[in-house]
Amino acid sequence: MWLDAFYHSLNPVALSLGPLSIRWYGLAYLVGFVLAGVVMYRTAQRWKLNVTPDDVLNLMVGISFGVIVGARLFYVIFYGAGYYVAHPLDAFALSQGGMSFRGGLKALTNNIKGCIQKVTINGHVSSYSNSLKRVRAHNLQQEYPTQNSKLISSPIQLARKDVQLMHL
Repeated sequence: MWLDAFYHSLNPVALSLGPLSIRWYGLAYLVGFVLAGVVMYRTAQRWKLNVTPDDVLNLMVGISFGVIVGARLFYVIFYGAGYYVAHPLDAFALSQGGMSFRGGLKALTNNIKGCIQKVTINGHVSSYSNSLKRVRAHNLQQEYPTQNSKLISSPIQLARKDVQLMHL
């Protein structure tokens, strides 16, 4: 009960500098995007992927714009269609609020899907599925080394290794 009263007593503006006001939800978006970028970079380093901080920054900038635009567009189309037909320029007024989680999630999945199509591993640009096959082959090589300790790189070798593991 007291938490609800505390929540409603908070000012939505975190910082105001003249005509510019920064709201708490804007800071939450910023912190979320920065932390997601840090987690992505650290995970890529742990998996020994050839991902630079610039790659992560480019991905996060694209995702953040996609989430904001997608969330606003979804809100304008599905929740405020009548109002925004009469006032189309107000669709660009982000300061008036109105963002939809579903639109942001759809834009996020589309951006990630598009960015994942090109993944850099060991200096080679390949499709996402080939990258997963290489990571999986590398993990299999570490768990079940072959006689000559060569990395399993082709899909045929990977399939043969899968068949061998199924018969164990």
